[in-house]
Amino acid sequence: MTPAVYDRDYIRSTVLQRYPEGPLFSWVDINPTELCNRTCSFCPRGVDYPNTNLHITDDVIEKIGVDLEEVDFQGMINICGNGEPLLSKNLIPLISRLSKFSIEMVTNGDELVESRIVELYDAGIDYINVSLYDGEHQLEDYHNLFERCGISESNYTLREYWKPLPFLNNRAGSLDFGNPRINESCYYLHYSIQIDWNGDVLFCVQSVYNKSIRHGSILQSSMKDIWYGESMSKYRKLLKENRHHSPCNGCDVIGTRFGGDFVDEWRV
Repeated sequence: MTPAVYDRDYIRSTVLQRYPEGPLFSWVDINPTELCNRTCSFCPRGVDYPNTNLHITDDVIEKIGVDLEEVDFQGMINICGNGEPLLSKNLIPLISRLSKFSIEMVTNGDELVESRIVELYDAGIDYINVSLYDGEHQLEDYHNLFERCGISESNYTLREYWKPLPFLNNRAGSLDFGNPRINESCYYLHYSIQIDWNGDVLFCVQSVYNKSIRHGSILQSSMKDIWYGESMSKYRKLLKENRHHSPCNGCDVIGTRFGGDFVDEWRV
């Protein structure tokens, strides 16, 4: 199957669905597994984050689909989280269930072979981001791999992550480096929502390794109700001004790259 051309930049920066309570999320990040086959130095897994054999469950997959259908979701689903998606036992069922929506995935590519790539795009994936860590020689190998599968370069990106990373951050203080941007605003909670493998709505897409604060569970409430609920509304107001509160007071991510239009829409 050859996927349609995927305009990810348009979806990420332009789609804005309005409700009386405020704008709906346009970015849904899903963590499909707690397993990873690498321990990178810039990731908490390279320090002390445990590798556990936990995977997104059928009931969570179905509830994500139902909740997104309820709001006629027009934004982007990003399958990434804090593990390696290709190690998830339920990755293909997840993609298939959500195939009516725009879906991209981030992977280190170690498990990508021709048959797997074909399976992913046949299931409904639109775009794959491959993070390459081993060197420039990987570029030709992966370009050839996607070409043999009939996948256009408009439907995947090869990230040259063996080079210094321009947006490296401490993942909301989970790593011991960086200068916290305590007096800066952050827009992540104004446009994005993070779903863990068990249905928990985690604090934000950067705080996936620190699960001390959760906004709720989609197995107990709808994604929409959690989005407009007390917890996310509280932190949204705080983050519009600064990061003087936990867990944001240790975070050094640039939190205003996206979401400015959403901040303007919120009646807070």
